[in-house]
Amino acid sequence: MTSPLPRSAPSELNVDAARVVDFLDAVDTAEMDLHSLMILRHGVVVAEGWWAPYRGSDVQLLYSLSKTFLAMAVGMAIGEGRFSTEDLVADLLPDLTPRPVPDHLRQLRVRHLLSMASGHREETLPRIVTMGPDPVRNFLALPPDEPPGSVFAYNQGNSLALSQIITSTTGQRVVDYLRPRLFDPLGIDKAEWLSTSTGIDQGFSGLHVTTESVAKLGQLVLQNGRWGSEQLVPAEFVAECRRPQVGNSRQQIHPDWREGYGYQMWMCRHGAQRGDGAFGQLAVVLPDADAVIACTAQVIDMQAELDLIWQHLLPAFRDSRPAGAAEQELTGRLERLSTPSVTPGGHGPERPVELSPTSVEGPFTDRVELVRIEPQPGGTRLVLTVSGNEHAFEVPTGRWRDGALPGLHSPFGAVSVSAAWVADGEYHAEIVSRRTPHRLQLRVRLGGRPTLSVGWLAPPLGL
Repeated sequence: MTSPLPRSAPSELNVDAARVVDFLDAVDTAEMDLHSLMILRHGVVVAEGWWAPYRGSDVQLLYSLSKTFLAMAVGMAIGEGRFSTEDLVADLLPDLTPRPVPDHLRQLRVRHLLSMASGHREETLPRIVTMGPDPVRNFLALPPDEPPGSVFAYNQGNSLALSQIITSTTGQRVVDYLRPRLFDPLGIDKAEWLSTSTGIDQGFSGLHVTTESVAKLGQLVLQNGRWGSEQLVPAEFVAECRRPQVGNSRQQIHPDWREGYGYQMWMCRHGAQRGDGAFGQLAVVLPDADAVIACTAQVIDMQAELDLIWQHLLPAFRDSRPAGAAEQELTGRLERLSTPSVTPGGHGPERPVELSPTSVEGPFTDRVELVRIEPQPGGTRLVLTVSGNEHAFEVPTGRWRDGALPGLHSPFGAVSVSAAWVADGEYHAEIVSRRTPHRLQLRVRLGGRPTLSVGWLAPPLGL
């Protein structure tokens, strides 16, 4: 059963509401596509909001923020005595280890996987998914460039192998192992994890949970694995998650990617740590402020997202002001957050328009076979044929309309659609996947040679 975090006004916990308003203003100015924000102090939610059509009940794909949940599973398994950080990976996965055991696997330990220090200088995922049907077996057979523990390289193969270790030592997928040990105690009742063809959870990505679940993860890390009266994850293990295990200053460009890497967590400036996932999924832990910031988003420049957090939200915990107009303004702003809908600016024909795509860009877009636009009072009826199945949306002008679009790709599911004639003969549709950070875009141009382009605002990564 869901167990929500406690709520409070910002001023009751010495959080400056005006600074949070400034952050929202900066997000708008930067046209940053945030989907949700939750701010905790002393374990209490002091501000939360979802940019419509996103909502608090939605689960969203976390991409690599999944890794920090995976780390908690590893810590719990270690606490149960199933293995240790010093165990050799070859000993834990004997059926997947090449024979005779290569030299690098006589050195590769669990702690190397946790800290992205397997010795490979580059990402291994593109190679190991093409070497054969079992990517973990392929990862173990792939010789590293340097001895394990000597070099940092962000590498999905490390996390995938950790997921395999959990399943091999417990007999359960990571999501099932975590359910009674982590999700139930934290009151997380919505948790889904994409699996590989071999039946293990991806580990490096694929977890879908709500924003509040992300905030709870951050709070658990902040509390060194303790939740209420229970020590869910060994405190010493969580402390290692939050401590730099390997230097990464030479491999990274952006400042918040140069502070070191712990156990499936990044170190940040300002004494902070974070779990993060592609396109701006964040669980930022601020020990000095006893605070947590959780975000979901579709942001390409994640350093810019963190910069806004440091500039506007970090001071909110340092120099708070009494409750007043700013707190009322913040409440109103959070209630009115919205992703801009398509702005009407023209007219279309009085008869239905039907087009097949003339150009597609990005994964899965070739599954869109036909688009029909039907005029309606106050809007349009948009009908998509995807993988042979029709899906219709009654879309009022200037508003989002909920629906479903199965068949595009596995986690797409629940969607919200905004569409309009933005100029005479030009039609735009935005199809937001509320279970992922992504948005499909349709662009129709009528005239002598009508065109229909299908693409993504930011294409999904390989799933």
